[in-house]
Amino acid sequence: MNINHITCLTLACTLAAMTSCRENREEGYRSRTDTNDWIIATLREQYLWHETLNESANRYAEPDIYFSNVLSRTGNGGRSDSYSFIDVSGDTGRLDSVTATYGLHYYTETTSGRDLAARVLAVADGSPAYIAGIRRGDWITGVNGIILTEQTLASLDRGGAATFTRATCTYDEVEETYVWTNTDTVAVAAARYADGRPFACDTTYDIGGHRIGYLKVNPGVSAGTYTGELARVLSAMSGCTDLIVDMRYCGDNDVRFVTDLAAGLLDEGMDDSPFLTLRHNDLHTDSDSTITLGDATGIHLGCSHIYAITDGDTGRTNESFIHGLMAYIDVTVIGQTSEGSNVVLGCFACPAYPQYVIYPVVAAYASADETADPSQRITPDLEADERTNEVTVYKALGDTAELMLSRAIDVVINGLPTDDEGGEPVTE
Repeated sequence: MNINHITCLTLACTLAAMTSCRENREEGYRSRTDTNDWIIATLREQYLWHETLNESANRYAEPDIYFSNVLSRTGNGGRSDSYSFIDVSGDTGRLDSVTATYGLHYYTETTSGRDLAARVLAVADGSPAYIAGIRRGDWITGVNGIILTEQTLASLDRGGAATFTRATCTYDEVEETYVWTNTDTVAVAAARYADGRPFACDTTYDIGGHRIGYLKVNPGVSAGTYTGELARVLSAMSGCTDLIVDMRYCGDNDVRFVTDLAAGLLDEGMDDSPFLTLRHNDLHTDSDSTITLGDATGIHLGCSHIYAITDGDTGRTNESFIHGLMAYIDVTVIGQTSEGSNVVLGCFACPAYPQYVIYPVVAAYASADETADPSQRITPDLEADERTNEVTVYKALGDTAELMLSRAIDVVINGLPTDDEGGEPVTE
């Protein structure tokens, strides 16, 4: 056998081995590649930013990793998509607006190493946490004796009957650091579904010749649950000269609720006027729609100007509510830049491997006059942050000494400050 024959035979054997290895790899990774092929096919068809998918993502990766890697990095107004997600337990109910929780909204600080402490910003009235005596401003460092970390933090949101560890925070001037000291434990009943109340607080104040109305909007308000309460609250605000709408800690609400709330704030003659548009990708423009103002309560305050309080968690339809109002009236915003998440998620389960359920962004809301881009964040006219430091005393929502409400009232009475100090809060 001459050298050429040997070389050809060696090359043929090598190619056969490579083909066999490739086939073996495909077979060994069949569940992954089949799932990932379904993921990319679904996203190409349904995903709002399908034109900027990362088509080069490794299709042999675990599906949850592949899904994260294939999402757009630039479609969301130049930002990456942080809203789409994948569930690997077969749960197709993650978009339900009503969720069983303990009723807490909080932020976290690192106490040491990987340990966290959660500062309670809001407690849903009547929730398990509220009944247990947990209040706005409390620090929580553990659940069932387990220290809070990034891995255990979800135990503060939902679960069975639990014991929460509360703490105090002080500032050590010698070490120039904050110190958390556990103080007591609180027994909390099992998480349950929220009652869907539209407002955490609604009240009026007579200050400086102004009658000021204040509405603290709750998240998670469902369709068909709010009409009577909305009518009562709007009626109570009818004599107000100024209105403050507090959208802090509000990730999402039913779009019909925010639209009916907006209709109640505007003039009666605006019934059936366009308020928001819902946009899909260019393959599904036939699904685009316009959401119009209605007359759910028969009450219209005729506001020409409102004041909105926002934070970094103000998002989804609550963000769209502010964008939509800006097309018709003046809105002065106090607080923090909003999330920039005027998006709608879809739900798709993998037919072959139903434990994989993807929730991609499939549409986005914009103001009816198209002045607000779906990814546009709301920038405050007056920047203010209640999380000034770890030992800040948190007043109850609705208390005029509460930092953010106090700032808003100050703007109502005195207008926006012209210096860099942000103005002094009203303390009446």
